[in-house]
Amino acid sequence: PVSLGMFSISLYRFVLVFRIPYAVFVSLILLLAAVVILLIGFWLSDRSVRAYALFLMAVCVVKMVTADLAGTGWVYRAGALAGGGVLCMIVSFAYSHRERREKNGTDEA
Repeated sequence: PVSLGMFSISLYRFVLVFRIPYAVFVSLILLLAAVVILLIGFWLSDRSVRAYALFLMAVCVVKMVTADLAGTGWVYRAGALAGGGVLCMIVSFAYSHRERREKNGTDEA
């Protein structure tokens, strides 16, 4: 079993190896938390939890693009924009698929 300490050390090594700025790392962790909250909202079928997750995700993406990556090179900015765009597309697809299933009354896992 993987412990939380080993996971933390792995994340720390990831940050060191790829030289990710600390503010960007915090934004990525918050973005991951938003995705987990969104999945919990899907699991509970709670629209308010999903709305909170989408709001948190939007704040993280805006913070990352405007503040965290302001002084970095174009490679980091392009990667962050591409990653944020892909994440938003995946979340949009999952959200619309779930909404369609709820509207049709087939809310089965």
